Parts: sequence; C-alpha cells; structure tokens
Amino acid sequence: MVARWLVLLGLLSVCVLISGCARARAAPAAASGQSGSDATDVVALVSGVPVARSAIEPGLIELGGAAVLEEVALDLLLADALREAAIVIGEEDVRRERTDLARSLVRAGAVEAGGARALERVFERRGLGPHRLERLLRRNAALRALVREGVEISEDELRLSYTLTHGERVRTRLITVEDRSLASRLDRELRTLSGADRLGRFDALAGEHSTHPSAAIGGRLEPMSTDDPGVPAALRSRAAQLAGRAAPPTLSEVFRLDDRYALLLVEGRTEPASAPPSFDAARAGLLEELRRRKERLAMDRLAARLLGEADIRAVDPTLGWSLDALDAAQRR
Repeated sequence: MVARWLVLLGLLSVCVLISGCARARAAPAAASGQSGSDATDVVALVSGVPVARSAIEPGLIELGGAAVLEEVALDLLLADALREAAIVIGEEDVRRERTDLARSLVRAGAVEAGGARALERVFERRGLGPHRLERLLRRNAALRALVREGVEISEDELRLSYTLTHGERVRTRLITVEDRSLASRLDRELRTLSGADRLGRFDALAGEHSTHPSAAIGGRLEPMSTDDPGVPAALRSRAAQLAGRAAPPTLSEVFRLDDRYALLLVEGRTEPASAPPSFDAARAGLLEELRRRKERLAMDRLAARLLGEADIRAVDPTLGWSLDALDAAQRR
C-alpha cells in the first residue's frame, strides 16, 4: 500500500486530454442518444458523434477510482498536517523535488544527465502529464517537509554509507504485483528467455504490470550493496544469492515483498572505483545521499500511516466497487 500513492493518475490525464479535444471541435448533432447533452459535458468525439462525460465516468471509476481516491485523500490529509505544523510548501520546494526525481532517474540508469526529452518520455510512459506530475511533486515536498526534522544521521551511519558507496554494488530490476498467479505467469514467461531477450522482456513486463515506482524505467533499481540495511532484507538476500551465480541476468523465484509478490532480476555487478576518495572528502556527499534515503523511507511510512488512520468510504456505488476490489487484491 505504501507504494500506491505513487500509482498512476492516468485517469485524470485522460480527462484533461479528451476535454481539450472536445473544445477543439464543435460537437455536431447526432442520433446517438447523447446528442441532447450539454456541450460542456462532451468529452470526446467518435467519428463526429459526441460522447458525454456520463458515458465514460463509470468505467473510469471502476478502472482506477480507488487509486485516484487514495491520492486525493492523501492530498487532503497532508494539507491538514501542513496547517497543524505551520508549514507552507512553495514553488522552490516543488522545483527541488523535480530535480531530485530527475537525479534519481539518472542514478537508476533510466535517463542520461541532461536528457530533458528522455525524462519527459519516462513521465509520459507512466501517465505523468502536467497536472499529475505537479500533484506528485507537491505531495513529495509536503511529505519531506513533515519528516525532515525527525531524520537524524549518526557518525556510524556515515561510515557505513562510505563503505557501501565505494564497495561492490549489484545492478537489479524489480517487478511487484498484487496477485500471485500473475507473478507466477510472468516468472514462467521470463524463464523461457535469456540474455538480452530476458532483459528486454523484463523491461516490457515491468512497464505493463509492476506496481513499483520503478515500473516506468523497466523495473531498474539504483545499484545496491547487499550489505545495505536501508534495502529491504528480502531484496538484499536474493540479490546476494543471484549475484553469486554465473551468466547474468539471473532471475529470482517469486517472493513476498511487503504486501506484494515480487520478481528480482540481477543484471550484474558494479566494481568499486580503483581510487575512492577519502572519508573526509566524501563526507558531504554521503551526508546528502543518506539524508535523502532516510527521508524517503520516513515519507513512505508517513503516507502509509495517514492513509491507514483515515476513514475513507465511498458514497458512489461504482467507486465502492473499485475500493472493494482494491482491498480484495491486497488481501490475496
């Protein structure tokens, strides 16, 4: 559930897009049963026939209503928390989140540094249009502002971070899904492939099925140390096992990761630098990176707590069905 506040709001992007199409062309009269609709209610044209918002809303709500409601709920809950803490999120906070997101994608190998168009394509792939991207960045800024004061870093943590940063790391990819049968089906398909074919298919399946935020970049995670306590133990142990095997890319069995079923693929190892900097020279950069990671974990925990404590209920029966379906999927 923690990762679901980063789930697609493609529903909203679709509504924005088709509303723009409706404004671009006048809706002609048609014998479709919707020709009497108010022009402002027309959201699309099909061969010149106007389509009313009421014709698509039930399907859209069933498709993604629960996920959208959860994000809207988190926005409302964060607004209350910010007011209580007397914190105001400004445009500079949002810009920093955009920069941080771009750097994360560069570190994960999804885009090259300075690749603005490549970055846009990653956003587009996950339905992050102007509206949803803005909401995501503001949500991240709010969560970060609320947890920042509680994040502390000890000298021992810094030294461990130095060791982890300049030691061997493993390049991995991850798929998480809510349904075990789906995870098993993806596992069987990937095991029929090897080498570049397996990597390419993993990328496609992650984009199509994975609920993890890394889905937009083919499931790629930042290179990890298998000694890093900040990485979930289930991931670390499997990465260590797979990295010791020959002929990467190697694939894990299906395993549980929090409330999801997961597949982990190890691409290979990243060798340590031949001449790493001294601890003192690396200290400032390590402090910034470690703070970012600890803030991210605290942000996820806060989002999960706020949603877990909130009384979220549907009045609309179609939205109620979507919420029930989401709850049932989480219990599997």
